[in-house]
Amino acid sequence: MTVEDDSASRSWFAARRGSGKPKRSADAVLQQRQGSPVVPPSSDIEEYYSRAYSQIKDHARMEAYRDGILRYQSLISGKVVLNIGCGTGILAVFCALAGATRVYAIDESTLAVRVGEVVKENNLSDRMTVLLGRVEVHLYFVII
Repeated sequence: MTVEDDSASRSWFAARRGSGKPKRSADAVLQQRQGSPVVPPSSDIEEYYSRAYSQIKDHARMEAYRDGILRYQSLISGKVVLNIGCGTGILAVFCALAGATRVYAIDESTLAVRVGEVVKENNLSDRMTVLLGRVEVHLYFVII
């Protein structure tokens, strides 16, 4: 399981948008990212967590999500799943349990750090990667 932060990459994208500053190589950005501490985004984590927690407590909703994913397990098994805006990570976990080969769970909230702990606690680290930050930044590095 990996939890990554994208603050170093944001400055790289700003340079690429034509601010006149020299562009940094992807290798330089990745090297800086590996040593960067996890910095919480500027969103209100308390409000976000409160909404996410109330949804998780809705057992009927969670059972419907789980049942729906497991009902279509044949479409998920052996595939790679990208859960953008994973929140609590519950849907990503359901996909991993349904047999996805690899699950990427991405969220800009620091709640992603807790998702990483849940992944470890459920022994899913071999199939799940949790990314903290903006999806646009992480996908750029996955594609290249």
